Amino acid sequence: MIVRKEQMEAFDREETKKFERRVLDRVRRHWPEHLEGLRNDEAAALIQAGIARAESYGFRLERDIATYINLDHLYWPGFDSQPHAARILKDPEMDASTKICFLLEDVPQPARRRCA
Repeated sequence: MIVRKEQMEAFDREETKKFERRVLDRVRRHWPEHLEGLRNDEAAALIQAGIARAESYGFRLERDIATYINLDHLYWPGFDSQPHAARILKDPEMDASTKICFLLEDVPQPARRRCA
């Protein structure tokens, strides 16, 4: 079986949309107040913008991107403009999972993800 480039691109787009929907559903379920008053397309755009920012800092794993979005929109709005967070996010020597762990040190305990 040969998979054409167009087929792979369509598959990637569909997987991206599924991920966006999962993140959006989670936000709606756990923090509905953050989407209050937004139309569906506006809420989706908010999630898409968060994904784009996460990717600009080198996050590629869904888990890290979702955690970044949680930090950005739910626990620490605009956190990436804070000097401490910006220093971590822009550090070229630090991998994405390590960045997330350092950022989570500043988040209240229930929101933390376990970092090894």
